[in-house]
Amino acid sequence: MAPVANIHPFEAFNLDVDKWASYRDRLLCHFNAYGYSYHNDTNNSRKTLFLSWVGKETFDLLTQSLFLTESPLSQKVTLEDLLLALNGHYDATKSIMKATYNFWNCKQKPGQSFLEWDTELCELARQCAFTSGQLKPKPLDRAIRDMYMIGTWNPKICQRLIDAEDPNLRTARQAALNTEKKELDLQSMTPNGSSQHSSINKLATKQKNRPPGGKRLPFQHSSPQQKSQPCDSCGKSNHTREDCWHRRDTCNLCHHVGHIAVACHSSSKVEDRNKGQQWKQKQPKKLSAKLVINTTSTKSCSCKTCSMTVNGQHLQFELDTGADVTIGTFHNWLTLGKPRLTQSHNQLSDCNGQAIHVRGMCTVDVNYSGQTYALSLYFVQGTGSSLCGKNWNDSLKIDLNKTYYSFSPLVNVKPLQVNCVYSESKLTAVLDKYASTFSPGLGRCNKARAKLHLRPDARPRFFKPWQVPFV
Repeated sequence: MAPVANIHPFEAFNLDVDKWASYRDRLLCHFNAYGYSYHNDTNNSRKTLFLSWVGKETFDLLTQSLFLTESPLSQKVTLEDLLLALNGHYDATKSIMKATYNFWNCKQKPGQSFLEWDTELCELARQCAFTSGQLKPKPLDRAIRDMYMIGTWNPKICQRLIDAEDPNLRTARQAALNTEKKELDLQSMTPNGSSQHSSINKLATKQKNRPPGGKRLPFQHSSPQQKSQPCDSCGKSNHTREDCWHRRDTCNLCHHVGHIAVACHSSSKVEDRNKGQQWKQKQPKKLSAKLVINTTSTKSCSCKTCSMTVNGQHLQFELDTGADVTIGTFHNWLTLGKPRLTQSHNQLSDCNGQAIHVRGMCTVDVNYSGQTYALSLYFVQGTGSSLCGKNWNDSLKIDLNKTYYSFSPLVNVKPLQVNCVYSESKLTAVLDKYASTFSPGLGRCNKARAKLHLRPDARPRFFKPWQVPFV
């Protein structure tokens, strides 16, 4: 056993770089290399050396948090006691379900090499207990159980399965059913089976029925007998058609004056209502309580479109360089086979600042110019056009010059030819005459002087540049 003075110092523990389990094993190997083991350490020399090497943060953690009743410097506390306390604090063991979720969702990041990604996958797979879990002899049950957690759209079921500790297939299935049943029971306890949200309707700036004073008259509620019959103009039952604000509006479906699209009784509206039942049932949560009123323009415009294949279906999008994201309509969702939508936390608005009701989003496979991309597509309620935003334009590398102007500036560009106008002697004479003008650096105006008068309380302000779309 080497003297304490001859032991080479060990590195301090850095939580941002090292893992505690690796640092602990290397520390014990360091002690064994110098002949200090558990059996011959009679003077607690290993503990003293460890406390002097471990670093300030870990030392403060031991003295201020992990050992409150007794100091780590006490002779009763050994190195094994310190390591045991730190093992419990830096417990790197994760739930098998959590590790499995992270493993199947580990994608290669942009700029990450394959070797780095392979190392990350191996580290995650080591914690998944593929060869040591209780479902080791039942790979089919293991696959179905993991898919319960990865494929469900209900975040509560996913969280419930992640919190479990290596459940079998029957336990995982029962936990998911209980979570779904509890959620349905909570919804049934609220009035009408769901929470009541107020809707905010978009109002026009000019109203013909407003009194001369400029103030709106108080809304006259109808009697209970009248509430039973819905209004023919908007579909609501809390007022009559004579008091409705939409009785002079134009329907976006049948283009008749007297009602809006919600209360339209045309055949196309009935079909859209029947199809919309499945649309509403597949959405986990509404993002906004605002009611967006879609309007159509009577002016003809030459919008540039782009055709591409989305999930095997041919779709056509209008190019919109001012839109941040790409949006699809309800009819696009039906064309794509009603894909499963997830909730989007992004709030979308149109060019007038009005909020757009986002139904959800999903990742689709887009085939464009012979290449396939996995891109995000937002679905909104309405019958407008599908817009191809900047996120798809950048990913698909759409040539906007060729689309709008029928040419690409990067094709067939001839080299620039510079002709000699003056002889070398004349050019040298001009450069020598105005040497101060062509000299490097900045010049100074000596013909006039300007003064800037600023207020003493003036504060500098910064304005972001305006984003001007091409169309």
